Amino acid sequence: AWAQAAQRVTLLFEVEGLELASGAVTAGSAAAEGGGDIIVAFNAHNSVHAVVLPAREGIAIAHLTGAAFDADVAGAATAVEFPAAAPDRPFVAGSTVLVRTPDGALFKLGNPSEDEAAVSFDCEQL
Repeated sequence: AWAQAAQRVTLLFEVEGLELASGAVTAGSAAAEGGGDIIVAFNAHNSVHAVVLPAREGIAIAHLTGAAFDADVAGAATAVEFPAAAPDRPFVAGSTVLVRTPDGALFKLGNPSEDEAAVSFDCEQL
């Protein structure tokens, strides 16, 4: 799979999604209609605006606070409890976001950097 080595991805806030297994960026409403696995929302209330959200049913998201992307998080990833609803938490540097797909594949996202229109981050399959 494309994500078994870390890849850098850039998504426009709210209008592009990411299909994790293939690395395909989906445009427009396709992400909201199942064309991707995740989207990145823009939360104006936070100093860091990016929030990773599921783009379809069955996608689970959890945050490993203080776990850098380059750290070995595989052990922690298998032990983490994924909340029923995606947390409305900023996607901050120095932490890792875990995404579990309906087929059980685990991905980690990290090293985010954002501007006014988009966020770039690293993605790797665990």
